[in-house]
Amino acid sequence: MTGLASKLIGASVLAAVVGGLAGLHGGLEREARGLEPGRVTSASAAPGTEAPVTAASLAALASREDVFAMGDAGQHGSTGAMDLTRPIVGMAATPSGGGYWLVASDGGIFAFGDAAFHGSTGSVALNRPIVGMAATPSGSGYWLVASDGGIFAFGDAAFHGSTGSVALNRPIVGMAATPSGGGYWLVASDGGSSRSATRPSTGRWGRWR
Repeated sequence: MTGLASKLIGASVLAAVVGGLAGLHGGLEREARGLEPGRVTSASAAPGTEAPVTAASLAALASREDVFAMGDAGQHGSTGAMDLTRPIVGMAATPSGGGYWLVASDGGIFAFGDAAFHGSTGSVALNRPIVGMAATPSGSGYWLVASDGGIFAFGDAAFHGSTGSVALNRPIVGMAATPSGGGYWLVASDGGSSRSATRPSTGRWGRWR
């Protein structure tokens, strides 16, 4: 094999390697953009803004992203790049699907996309940590639920009762609202549920607008 042939073969191998790396980066870039041209969905980009896809932003996406959009769900931002006081424990989507709220265990609310901020318990001394939330049908309010079943209503969310004054066998771990917004269910870690409707209740509650 001549020296010229060896150089040509070496150049071909190098070109193939470079081409493969470029294709890999292109695939990662398309994944990071969520298959939406011109939009970056990594935690390094501020909500509603764009940022170039770089090796650093790809690393940020892999190591810090805490909202993962599946199917036809859009990625509207996250707290992945923030230094949170308490961990995120739940979320709720807006009626349009164009945004969502994240709630931390202290009741701090983080709104993304078309979700509006209606209040939080971030500055309130809670008896028990927040464990979940649900949005109203209009998207103009939401409920937060604590592990003792205490309910905190914001915006146009109405208070329909709670288990804050009830001795529970197991802690509450989540909630869901009825389609009309006229009630909600609380569920305990053992699967026990409590339904609160529009009838009066004397349970512990809070409400701010």
